Amino acid sequence: MVFVAIYKLALADNPGSLVYDYKNCTWQDDGYQVRVSLVMDFKRGLDGPLAYTRSRGVVVWAYDKNNSPYSFSSSDAIVGLNGWASARDTHGISYDGLSAQAFIGDNHDWININPVAANILIIFPSRGKWRSVAVLAAEREFDSRGGFYDFQGEIKGAAYIYPDSDGGDCQVVSPVNPPRPPLTIRMSAPDWDLGELPVDHGEKRFTAAADQLCFTYSGLSGDGADVVVDADSENGTVANQYQLKALADPTQIVPYSVMLNDGTTEFTLPNQKKSEIKLNASGRTCLAPTFGTYVRPGLKKGAYTDVLTFTVTTKT
Repeated sequence: MVFVAIYKLALADNPGSLVYDYKNCTWQDDGYQVRVSLVMDFKRGLDGPLAYTRSRGVVVWAYDKNNSPYSFSSSDAIVGLNGWASARDTHGISYDGLSAQAFIGDNHDWININPVAANILIIFPSRGKWRSVAVLAAEREFDSRGGFYDFQGEIKGAAYIYPDSDGGDCQVVSPVNPPRPPLTIRMSAPDWDLGELPVDHGEKRFTAAADQLCFTYSGLSGDGADVVVDADSENGTVANQYQLKALADPTQIVPYSVMLNDGTTEFTLPNQKKSEIKLNASGRTCLAPTFGTYVRPGLKKGAYTDVLTFTVTTKT
């Protein structure tokens, strides 16, 4: 016979808050694993005689692109408190009808009932599925009057952490229905070397992955987002063409444009038509560039250059 215990996480009837604050919320993703960290500034725990704190606790919910919650267990993530890993097993609890798993410990600061600044580290695989997490401070308590264990959760709510969290203040939310994380977009672009350009009209394609213009982002919902990509030129534009200028003589000019292709859609910069592309739901979209140039006969030889500043505008 197997017995399964599901504890109800008490919140509304909690006589007081468990922590002074959540601080230093951070999300770091190296492509292999996500490291979420924060400080839970725990107050003094219960020390009897009717009830006492047996362990500090941490509850972690992760949210996908549709903002659907999933509770991490010990098979999904590693949770540490001040450098000490949680116990092997997690405990099933219920939070306002939302199922969850509570990480607890049996040594060191996990069982320290004195006020303690608990540095929490949560590590889980970087698979692009999870867009945010809510981390709740909790305690496992023993009630000597009834001879049973109970869980208490932080009455203020959970710390909400997402890819743009950089160690600043922590946003506190209800884990039952948190807001979607804000859309954040980062861009990486190489230095494109067009080599020796042919006289008259010419074309230079860049297809290697290292030569592509790439956007990484978080906070998208559903299947992605439509955006407008454009670029401003350091040398300005003439007749809707960018300008490569000779370093030795800026009066020597090569007009050019850039066509970008994501494999399904292509558009030309400068983007006067405000053509849109879709940032897909994977969290990364790359565009292969093709440069179209015009070198007039008699143009001086030399090194020509320009600097493009890219902008991304979400569709409203």
